[in-house]
Amino acid sequence: MNYYEILEVSQNASKEVIKNAYRALIKKYHPDSYTGDKEYAQEILKKINEAYEVLIDDNKRLLYDYDNGFKIDPNAPKDIEPVVETEEVEEQEDKVEKEQNKFEKLKKKILEHKAVSITVSVVVLFLIAFIFGSSFAGPKENEKDKDSTVKTNIENKKDESNNTNNNYNKNNNTVNNRYNNTVDNLPSNNEETTKPEQEKNNEVENNNNQETTGGVS
Repeated sequence: MNYYEILEVSQNASKEVIKNAYRALIKKYHPDSYTGDKEYAQEILKKINEAYEVLIDDNKRLLYDYDNGFKIDPNAPKDIEPVVETEEVEEQEDKVEKEQNKFEKLKKKILEHKAVSITVSVVVLFLIAFIFGSSFAGPKENEKDKDSTVKTNIENKKDESNNTNNNYNKNNNTVNNRYNNTVDNLPSNNEETTKPEQEKNNEVENNNNQETTGGVS
């Protein structure tokens, strides 16, 4: 890529000539003033800026000339500076600066709008999650309450059953005790058989005594 050809200057062009040529080309291919293909104009402007950045800097220009084999003849005549109206160039630069400021402001507004949109989206998602979370949590809590109620009822039934069993056992023990006491108080078979025999023996003895007494008398 020949930077001198892009800026339409000779290899011996001075900095002033390069600067004026750059301004004239920028004005020519600016999107607001160029009537041809806008994409082509953008490509040309990129090349113009690249060439100007190198040729306006002494060190970069020296390296560029050395790498590309350009030899500068100190006795060669300088380029005639192109006729450029200073006022028009300044107006164009002001216009470019204004366009850049507008672009920066627009970019800032877009970023702010995106930030607000993201914040609103996050808030909406949070509210949706909270609402659905509450709706799902409600039935679960009710189920937990129901489970706890059922468990409590089961425990109460167990307690009632245990109390009933205890009362039954107490009553059964009381009945058994009473039965045992009654059985203990009843006379045994030996005692029942012994009493009639004693009475018979007593009667026999009395009869004998009477007979003995009657015989004696």
